[in-house]
Amino acid sequence: ENQGWGDAILFPAEQTLSVLKDTVIVCGGRAGLINHKNIPFTIDWDNLTFVQGPYPAGWGASMGKVLGRIANCTFLGLGRREWTKSQNFTDGHPTYFKPAGDVIFEGNKFLDCGGNSQFADRPWENEVVDSFRLDIRKNIWSNCSWNATGHGGGGSSNLAVYSGTIGGTDVLIEDCVWHNTITWVDVEHAKKNAAARGCLTVWNETWYPPQKAIKKGFAPDDRQFFKTVKVKNCTVRTTEMDRVPFSFEGARDIVIENLTVDFIGLPEGLIKPFIK
Repeated sequence: ENQGWGDAILFPAEQTLSVLKDTVIVCGGRAGLINHKNIPFTIDWDNLTFVQGPYPAGWGASMGKVLGRIANCTFLGLGRREWTKSQNFTDGHPTYFKPAGDVIFEGNKFLDCGGNSQFADRPWENEVVDSFRLDIRKNIWSNCSWNATGHGGGGSSNLAVYSGTIGGTDVLIEDCVWHNTITWVDVEHAKKNAAARGCLTVWNETWYPPQKAIKKGFAPDDRQFFKTVKVKNCTVRTTEMDRVPFSFEGARDIVIENLTVDFIGLPEGLIKPFIK
């Protein structure tokens, strides 16, 4: 598909557990770590560093049916093309998780990656479990998801949660930081070049936007939802973004507490609603 398409580690189809600590992962053109996504897969990852390899990386970690813990990990410049052997666009997602159970996401740093950190449960991609919980604490996103729209991740927020469930997904986002310094000019610029994206998107993609489901041959389904979304003690420091910083769709109970916002060099008249 792309030059250098491959992985640092492809977990065997029968493997159900990965314990990794204090390790540097040099990503392949497809991924750093990836699994076969056919059975529940538990992770316990601590202090891993994911770096861009010789070819632009699609994903740092792409994990299907995942549950467990990823903590104190650093993702650096994934999807960047300045120092790679090919110049093809790739997503540059630091993480792309399809949860099959509770996930703890704590103390991680996402620095200058082309794509976003994404939790996705879509029936056209994987089996959606009844319910689960995401604990997302003490993470920082700095200048991520800048890739031009249409090249994966860049068209969305730094953190995208597309994982509603029929039983209701619980999401806690606490003590996190979003930091953008990339200058955003206008919509056309954002479609073609690096641009500051949103901070947080929480959507039930089986229902909204409905064209997502229709394109994949599924009728839009409003049964999946987020039971609770709590954003507590977080900080946003950003230039003007190409979209609303916080976007929610399909959440029953939303709580935002003690949010600090600092806009950098905001031009007159470009302010969008902060929450949609």
